[in-house]
Amino acid sequence: MSFNVMVVDDAMIMRFILSGILREHNYNVVAEAASGKEAVALYKVHKPNLVIMDITMPESGLVAVKEITEYDENAKVLMCSAMGQKTIVRDAILNGAKDFLVKPLRREDVVSAVGKLIGIPPGPGEAKNDFDVSVSDEEDSGKMSNLERRLRNKLSKGID
Repeated sequence: MSFNVMVVDDAMIMRFILSGILREHNYNVVAEAASGKEAVALYKVHKPNLVIMDITMPESGLVAVKEITEYDENAKVLMCSAMGQKTIVRDAILNGAKDFLVKPLRREDVVSAVGKLIGIPPGPGEAKNDFDVSVSDEEDSGKMSNLERRLRNKLSKGID
């Protein structure tokens, strides 16, 4: 089965590197975009299985992930940024991102995160991006939504 991926980053070198990593692992890069606006338009044309998108670029990645997930609630968007502050991660998740990577990106982290999002477990030596933590009384009582749980799990890992 072929997995179609779209790579979005305003830096051409990052698109080149990410696309190369994906192709090495037999993913089909169907589109590349340099802005959030272009990403939304190309998503609607190509409907990729996964989008890897930078946050800080023209026509913000945060706006684009929100528009993509409003267009397709099943969209899988992996956000990445050189800034790993909790507020940036929170905003990305709240806008619909399924996971978050902090630059500089390591090949094994990219491969692991992509595999996780499309249901392929990490191989030997690959990074594991598990954000599961124990369930609190508040979570167990049903007061937290799945999104709030995911966000709390990510933030509890100490992303600064």
